Amino acid sequence: MATQFNNAGTFLANAAITAFRLVSISSNRGVGLAATAAIPDGVAQVDAASGDQVTVQFLGGNTVKATLLAGPVTVGDTLFSTANGTVAITGTVTVGKSLTTASDASAIIEMLPKNI
Repeated sequence: MATQFNNAGTFLANAAITAFRLVSISSNRGVGLAATAAIPDGVAQVDAASGDQVTVQFLGGNTVKATLLAGPVTVGDTLFSTANGTVAITGTVTVGKSLTTASDASAIIEMLPKNI
């Protein structure tokens, strides 16, 4: 079953990160500094060398669990709402970002919700 974070989570630093910089979660469930054109996922809470663990305070609040309509989904994929209350990697209304890789329909995944 997927994990769930309340307010902050710990991730692998994909590069050296200085505390209090905006970061984005990548497909390896690591984090790197947020790009200019990307919406950041959180703020690093500590300095971290590449390969170290870094605590990230999420901008969107807590992570939540959701049911996947159909796989596959990869960490970092944008998630959309579906007509039956599940999430999918295609759609119109963005609801968050996947923090789980899964391939099974109806898998329970962890997601970082976005403000709609």
